[in-house]
Amino acid sequence: MGKHRKQHRPRARRFVALAAGAGALTAIGTFANTGVASAHDWSQVAMCESSGNWSINTGNGFYGGLQFTQSTWDAYKPEGAPARADMASIADQVAAAEATLDAQGIGAWPVCGAHLGWGGVTPGSGDVSTLPSAGEAVHVAPAALHTGSRCNWEWPVDGAISQGFHAGHDGADFAVDVGTVLHAPTSGTISVAGPFDPGGYGTYIQLEADTGEQIQMGHLSETWVSKGTHVQVGDEIGATGNTGSSTGPHLHLRIHSGGAVDPVGFLKSVGACNTGASVTPAPIFAPALDAPAPKPVESAVGDTVTVSEGDTLFDLASTRGKNWQEVWAMNAWITDPDQIFVGDVITF
Repeated sequence: MGKHRKQHRPRARRFVALAAGAGALTAIGTFANTGVASAHDWSQVAMCESSGNWSINTGNGFYGGLQFTQSTWDAYKPEGAPARADMASIADQVAAAEATLDAQGIGAWPVCGAHLGWGGVTPGSGDVSTLPSAGEAVHVAPAALHTGSRCNWEWPVDGAISQGFHAGHDGADFAVDVGTVLHAPTSGTISVAGPFDPGGYGTYIQLEADTGEQIQMGHLSETWVSKGTHVQVGDEIGATGNTGSSTGPHLHLRIHSGGAVDPVGFLKSVGACNTGASVTPAPIFAPALDAPAPKPVESAVGDTVTVSEGDTLFDLASTRGKNWQEVWAMNAWITDPDQIFVGDVITF
C-alpha cells in the first residue's frame, strides 16, 4: 500500500438540494429487470458511495451501500427494517433510498446521485415494480449547471485535499504553498476580508454568493478585496498562507448551504470548473513574420503512469502540466482523489 489509507468520498452530503425542471439533465439508462422492487437502479450509486458494499460500516457515521446517516435511516427506513442500514437487506436499503429521494430529491446524494439509474431496478432481490416515465425522470434529475460555456462555480485553488469534511472539521483543506493565488469560487459580495480571526482562520475572506451560499476561505497570507466588493467567479481575491490556527500552509474552505456542507462534494455536484478557468485570458499577439516557428508540443493524451510509494494525484498531475481535478475526471474509477494506491494505473 502507498501512504494513503483506503477511504471513500467525503460524505456531508445530505444537505445540498439541486434544482430541477424542464431544462434538467437526464440520465435514463437501460438495466436488466432482475432486482429489488423499486423505480430506479441504485447499484451504481452504491458503487460510487461504498464500492458496492451494502453492509459497510467504517465507523465514520455513514452506513450501508448508500451511506445513510443514522437520522436519515431512522426517518425513511421501511417498517421492520434493522436498526442500521449496514445491517439491512438490499431491498430495505433501496426502499429507504426511494423514500429519501421522494422527500429530499437526488440532492441527498449530491456527488453519487449522478449515477442513479432513472428507469431501472436494483439487482438484489424481489420483483420489478412500475418504472418511471422519461418525463418523471426529467422532473427529478439535476438541473443543468452551466449556461452556455460560462462557469458558475470553479475550484478556488488547485491543490491536493489534505483533510476532508468530517465530524469536528466542517470544511475541506487544500494543501497549497503560501502565496498561491486564491480564486473566487463563485460570484458574490465580500462580507469579511482581513486578519480578523487570529486564533482560528487568521486572515480570511467570507463571500456571500449570489446564489445564497456563504463561503469562508481561511489561513490566507493576503486579501486583495475589501468588504462590500462584488466579485465574479474566478476573480483573483487573495493569496493562501499559514495564518491563524494552522499547522502548515493550506487553504481551509467552508461552504454553508442551509448548514455546513462538504465543499468537495458540493463543488463536484455543481460541476465546478478548473481553477482559473473563468479568468479572461490575455490577448494573443501574432509573432513577427521572421520569428522562428514554435516547436510542436507532443500530445500527452493516453499517457499512463503506475502509482509508486509516496505519489499523490496532485504531484502526478503537476509533473504533466495538468491539474488534479482534470486527472480525477479522466479516471472515473478513483472514488477519492486523496486516496490512491501503489500499483494503480493513472491515465493522463
